Amino acid sequence: MKNIEKEIEQFIQENREDMINTACRLVRIPSAACEDDSGYPYGRACAEALDYLDVLAKQYGLETEMYDYQGLEIRFPQKSPGKRVLFAAHTDVVPPSEGGFYPAFGETVDRNYIIGRGAVDDKVPLLAVLFAMVYLQKKHVPLWIDVRLFCGSHEETDMKDILYYLERAGQPDLGLAVDDDFPVTNGEKGVLKFVLRMAEKDGVCGNDVVEKLLTDEKGELTGIHMVSETMGETVCCVKQTGAGECRIDARIPVELPVAEARERVGEFAKKSGMEFEVLKEEDGYYIAGDQGVPKILTDLYNEVTGADEVPYVMKGCTYARHFRCGCGFGAGDPHEKKPFPKGHGGAHQPDEAHNIDVFFNAVKMYVLGILRLNAYYTEGQ
Repeated sequence: MKNIEKEIEQFIQENREDMINTACRLVRIPSAACEDDSGYPYGRACAEALDYLDVLAKQYGLETEMYDYQGLEIRFPQKSPGKRVLFAAHTDVVPPSEGGFYPAFGETVDRNYIIGRGAVDDKVPLLAVLFAMVYLQKKHVPLWIDVRLFCGSHEETDMKDILYYLERAGQPDLGLAVDDDFPVTNGEKGVLKFVLRMAEKDGVCGNDVVEKLLTDEKGELTGIHMVSETMGETVCCVKQTGAGECRIDARIPVELPVAEARERVGEFAKKSGMEFEVLKEEDGYYIAGDQGVPKILTDLYNEVTGADEVPYVMKGCTYARHFRCGCGFGAGDPHEKKPFPKGHGGAHQPDEAHNIDVFFNAVKMYVLGILRLNAYYTEGQ
């Protein structure tokens, strides 16, 4: 184990500047999904990011397949007979925030950080997987499992990109989203975003209900409160968006299906004399963290880092919820403290910044993770 770690670290040192420059060039592309006159599904810039990765992967001897600019698949040229393991990351970013100290789409490296919109979410983590594949390709490491990397273009909006890809490529045997912190994300709550607005012209009833909704942080009023031993409880973010109107973002444990939660809110709205508009609904997922792949990858992370981490349920949404069998695996450091003012440096924040050492450690973790999964899936073959 220590020998392979040293070999990976040597590879990283030999390619350090190339890896940093590659990350900067990808971050420089302003790939916020949009509609324009380019003919590409999510705009010219999103297509440019995929084209950049397409050329890059081929330069390193990897194969690619473009899925109508919904996303790009990168894979090894050698055919592998085993389980298909798909890493999934995305190149699209949320639009830039105001108030940054650095250009949103520059090529900025400062204080050992790559800074720019999308550096954390999700361009540098994507490249960590890519360079792990480059290492395995250059070292001619034989793999029984069929490892692939999906690079998406619409994750931040509605994830139609991964759905398009899965419909054509099929479900992998294992899907790993690369979009959060190590060690392993083994669950994501269901999402129900909706608007409730008063229906009465005088607004008296609706306004009273809205006042109550504004303090209903657990979904008790709308009937969607759920307590789960594994996922915690329902959490609602409520904002008043007009007179007699509020928008609610509810994150719900998987024990309460989102479709049932929607029906409960509909019933509440009817009884309260309010209009109900669904903005988004997505089921979450949960897999046990103390067995199988989550345990294997968590144990690996703790072995390499000397940490004592456990799998966790995350607040946000990733591609992992669309896999029949999957979870999240990195690429951030859960204990990192960034040297930026509060509200700067994180995902979707001004001056989004990815630490270079965390980037390099993720490359190592992905190489070792692929090898550990290869061993796991080849047992008994």
